[in-house]
Amino acid sequence: MTRAVKSVSLDLEHYELASKKPNFSEWVRKKLKEEDTIFSNSHVTQALFDKKGICNPSAHPRCGICFPHAKPDMADIKLWNHNIIDNEELQARSEKNAPKRNSETPEDIDDSKNDLDSKEPQLRERKYIRRSLKYIWSFI
Repeated sequence: MTRAVKSVSLDLEHYELASKKPNFSEWVRKKLKEEDTIFSNSHVTQALFDKKGICNPSAHPRCGICFPHAKPDMADIKLWNHNIIDNEELQARSEKNAPKRNSETPEDIDDSKNDLDSKEPQLRERKYIRRSLKYIWSFI
């Protein structure tokens, strides 16, 4: 895979958050891939969409057009496969079962920040060890 460098400008707060990630570049690549999957402008299984009016609910990655909120549960997919529930019901159930991303209260957020502050990031220790070894190695 060919690599290309893309720099990102961060303020101090976001820089500290990025520094806590062991591999920030990999994390960014994963998030970009997830977002591309969610906001994709084409159906994942076009043939099934043309036939049934909805993409395969168990396809990976999920279709961001047919299932924008979340992938349906396996029980709901089985009911849909046996024609017990229709397309609209399957989509409604997947939306209802979607995880609530912003459901944290301010108290929960403050507690999580305190937990992160109490842990000493191991990456910084490695960075100083690497620099020390590089400095020593330059004399050899």
